[in-house]
Amino acid sequence: MSMREVGYIDRRNILMEARFAFGKEWRLNGLAAEIVGLNVNAIVAQSSAALFAARGHEQDKSTSL
Repeated sequence: MSMREVGYIDRRNILMEARFAFGKEWRLNGLAAEIVGLNVNAIVAQSSAALFAARGHEQDKSTSL
């Protein structure tokens, strides 16, 4: 099933942002902080390291509010 079939239309009610570390794990924290700072509703991560980086910044953001 496609995103359009379930009601999502690109740039109308959904916007997908992509960030790439290109195999450089040291970049993940900065990329995660950038994505979390966009106040997104969902984050999709391709690796465990990327997921842990995003989770860490998400927790930082919620405790600083």
